[in-house]
Amino acid sequence: MANKNLLLLFNRPCEPLYVPKGEKSVCFQVPDSYLPDKYRDKSKIIRQRFNSEAESFVSLKPINPPDLAPFLKIKRDEAFSLQITSHRRAAMGLVELFMSKYIYELLAVAAYCRDHLNTRLFVYALSVAILHRTDTKGLQIPNYHEMFPEGYIDSKALQQTREYSSLLSASERQPIDIPLEWTATNEDPEHRVAYWREDIGANNCHWHWHLVNPFSGPERIVRKDRRGELFFYFHHQIMARYHTERLCAGLPKVEPLDNLDAPIPEAYFPKLEITMAGRGYPARTVNSKLQDVDRPNENFRISLADMKRFIQRTWDLDESNAVDVLGNLFEANLMSVNKDYYGDIHNSLHNLVSLLHDPDNRYLENFSPIGDATTAMRDPVFYRIHAFVDDIVNAMQSKLLPYTWQQLSFTGVRVSGVRVETPGENPNTLDTHWTRSEIDLSNGMDFAPREPVLVRVQHLNNAPFNYRIDVLNYLHDDVLANVRVFMAPKLDEEGHPLPFEEQRRLMFEMDKFLVKLQRGHNVVARASTSSAVTIPFEQTFRDLSKKPPSSDLDASLTYDLCGCGWPQHLLVPKGTEQGFPMDLFVMLTDYHVDKVDDPNATLTESSCISAVTLCGLQNRKYPDSRPMGFPFDRPSPANVARIDQFLTPNMMLQPITVRFSDTVKARGT
Repeated sequence: MANKNLLLLFNRPCEPLYVPKGEKSVCFQVPDSYLPDKYRDKSKIIRQRFNSEAESFVSLKPINPPDLAPFLKIKRDEAFSLQITSHRRAAMGLVELFMSKYIYELLAVAAYCRDHLNTRLFVYALSVAILHRTDTKGLQIPNYHEMFPEGYIDSKALQQTREYSSLLSASERQPIDIPLEWTATNEDPEHRVAYWREDIGANNCHWHWHLVNPFSGPERIVRKDRRGELFFYFHHQIMARYHTERLCAGLPKVEPLDNLDAPIPEAYFPKLEITMAGRGYPARTVNSKLQDVDRPNENFRISLADMKRFIQRTWDLDESNAVDVLGNLFEANLMSVNKDYYGDIHNSLHNLVSLLHDPDNRYLENFSPIGDATTAMRDPVFYRIHAFVDDIVNAMQSKLLPYTWQQLSFTGVRVSGVRVETPGENPNTLDTHWTRSEIDLSNGMDFAPREPVLVRVQHLNNAPFNYRIDVLNYLHDDVLANVRVFMAPKLDEEGHPLPFEEQRRLMFEMDKFLVKLQRGHNVVARASTSSAVTIPFEQTFRDLSKKPPSSDLDASLTYDLCGCGWPQHLLVPKGTEQGFPMDLFVMLTDYHVDKVDDPNATLTESSCISAVTLCGLQNRKYPDSRPMGFPFDRPSPANVARIDQFLTPNMMLQPITVRFSDTVKARGT
């Protein structure tokens, strides 16, 4: 229970610590030395006021206060971003501070830091530490949109929630509906896929991935097995899914941001706030141009000329450099080779775009959403940056030899049939629709009454479905096999069949799981909700009716689930009302070839549910010896023009249709 008090530090993070936390009104008994100077001479009044409201108390150990000088360089009311070098260094140091403390010291040290430091810096560093300490396994940090709703919810709706929470009792309030179109209209073609870019689950996924896989911090948490490859593959999977959503919407695939001198035609007006900074996120107008960034007050400079040199050097890399090396290089994490020579391409591209409205800080403007990992996926140019990264990695992969028949096949195993079953639908048809889900913002509504504050968001969803895979095992014994499931569009934006070399780059992973094949005929059944690439629906949208009573503090804290992975409600692309044609690809591979010998495999895992395929494992090797994205990570053989020519007996292709219904349906229907 003592460790779980750490989670209370995330409750209403902009409110001072001495204000009661959580639904049970837990009050921290804050020593005078913990209080910021502006409150210290009023400590007696503060205690009398808030202690009388508390139902329980948490004592804090006396400590020798840590030196906060390196972290105080980031002002408490400053917008925080890991893309900014000085912010990254501060975050790295604060994570190290939290990692270095004994567990019995951690709560007191974190509590001391909380009200002195930049709020988002504090939340980031404590989140990373909790996720990576062995003695805090199972502590389940809240979703970011629950702590900082202003980064996800329309500022107009947030104003309504503040009004309602002040004037109406909890029983009188109704959820505030967030319209589907609140950042633009379909007059802007890019807005046709805003439902996907601005999805709360997708943006939470991106943020949580960077918590699990920080690119700066103590080396023991950054240096992970196949770290650079995982950075590339995670973002490549996002890109494959986004390309597909665009094709469903009648848009072409994303153009890479490969010309830094050309105007950027995509505008973006976020309509979001940065509450602590007292500002809104800046917008970008049509045909804005990148400029050198020189913000002396932040000790922050980026030259377009330097960027072009760094980018050219990556193109000059030869095939001896693996995807893992390239991924580390692009992200410029601690494992990057020769950072002075190759630069900080990924972060610098984000920064160039996020500051083009005020590159020299003459207007004292903050970065736009693409400069913050919590909001970056909302901006159309995020995908242009990662399309560019994809192209460079693909150029390296194209120099590799295609896989041979022997490398692809699984002797003695044949897939004889694949079928997708959606209840109430024709075989091999997937249903998508809208669902409305409620979100309680009360944990992030600082200085407001503590009762639930609900908004209702409309988002894409799909009807649950099942795979049925028929497999023949001709071997004399039972065998273990990994089932790899991918999906990709069949046609381009003009309705022409996609050549295999293009289609393989659009393959996104739907599932990967282990099965035991008995000798002879096997039927492998698998539910879509069991996907190894997704986290359950409840980890994005809580079922508020199932929340434990506030009297059970331990259960209430546990209810705040955690987990890194793609949101279940976005597993299937939107499709079209007429039916969008796609190819479902199933491949079985030999587990004994795929398996990885890992001496740490018996380590106790967190109770959090995470999508290992996209997120990797903490303190463990990546659990698949094959390259990520196998078998689509290499160029096609010269004699393969279509995907059906690529197949070996252990593979099967099943054409499917994704049909969208422009109606709102309850979850699970």
